[in-house]
Amino acid sequence: MRMLVSLGALAVLAVLALGLMRSEPEPSEPVLAVAEPVADEPAPPTLRGATAPPEVAEAAPATEEEELDWNAREGVSIDDAPEDPLETGSCALHIELRRDDDEAPFDSAVHLWRLDAPANEDWNVGDRKYAQGKTEGGSATWHELPAGRYRLYVPGQRKGSDDPAAFEVVGAHTYVTRDVPAPRRAPVYVRLYDELDRPLATAWRRSGGVGSVSSSGSGPDWAKRRTLRGNRYIHVLGLGGCSGSGGGRGRPIPMDLHAEGLLLGRFSEPDRERSWSSSYELGADGTSTVSVFVRKEDAEPVTLIAPVLSMTLIHDAILLPDGTRAIDAGASIRAQAKAIPAPSDLTERPWREMTIEVKATLKGYESLTLDFSQRMSRRTFTMELAPE
Repeated sequence: MRMLVSLGALAVLAVLALGLMRSEPEPSEPVLAVAEPVADEPAPPTLRGATAPPEVAEAAPATEEEELDWNAREGVSIDDAPEDPLETGSCALHIELRRDDDEAPFDSAVHLWRLDAPANEDWNVGDRKYAQGKTEGGSATWHELPAGRYRLYVPGQRKGSDDPAAFEVVGAHTYVTRDVPAPRRAPVYVRLYDELDRPLATAWRRSGGVGSVSSSGSGPDWAKRRTLRGNRYIHVLGLGGCSGSGGGRGRPIPMDLHAEGLLLGRFSEPDRERSWSSSYELGADGTSTVSVFVRKEDAEPVTLIAPVLSMTLIHDAILLPDGTRAIDAGASIRAQAKAIPAPSDLTERPWREMTIEVKATLKGYESLTLDFSQRMSRRTFTMELAPE
């Protein structure tokens, strides 16, 4: 009888234990965290005298509430952001850049980015700029790099083009050659038509200066930026670009005649971080002048047109109240048109309707400004006496 009771008690206990096991909660879904380097993998070689990077404790993953509550985050000024020290190694990288059109060496500023750089005490895993320099004869070399995946960002390559592909740096020496979409140069031609609808066969150009516009240099759009660990983010007040200009009024230089017109020059399309502009004054002996502004956005040839007039006709058109020519009384008279892209159909002679701005000044008279055209070359205009 005692044995039956004992067996029954054991059965009850077994049923209770099984029920407790079944009542435990289901395991939760695993929380994804930033992957750290595997501990048993060999560490990248360090330089003699260099200290090994400190071990980084894994940060606790942010909860959904923390990620959504931006008001709880700590904004850090970019000037107060913690340092992100570069890991060093024993690898050397030798690069060679070539133009993609003729394979000639390509010289430019170049930035070396390390992809998926490991996390440290303050920063998460991400891409970061490891070095920068300038190629000479198309070549550049960096030393003391850790092994890993890298990619080049070339500010001097053609705007809108793709960056060179990523590559692995391993061993003592790695050699990489990349073809770079280099900015191309395209010709700009000008056709200057006189009052008899004849294109001028000879004319000169005079540089009025060169300008440039630079972007903020924000770097590659493919980079996965490193972020601060914990509940912190970089607070950036703003990014901008800059512009500049240089050069003064140059000396007149003859332009060569081509089938498309007079060759103003060959101009480069923009690179990744800068575009250029140029201004010119054009003319011929005894004619009005033409202003030209050039900013190339592509490599297509361009032809411009503009009207010119004999300055004698303009002088004959501006008179004083007594009928004498203002120029004979010492007036200063300037006349200039602006060049525009040539339409595909020139049969209507569009230069005849284009404006030539005429300005006449003479002491004792009111200044005279006219929007002149070739169709008005036989009209006259009178300068009025200035009020006393």
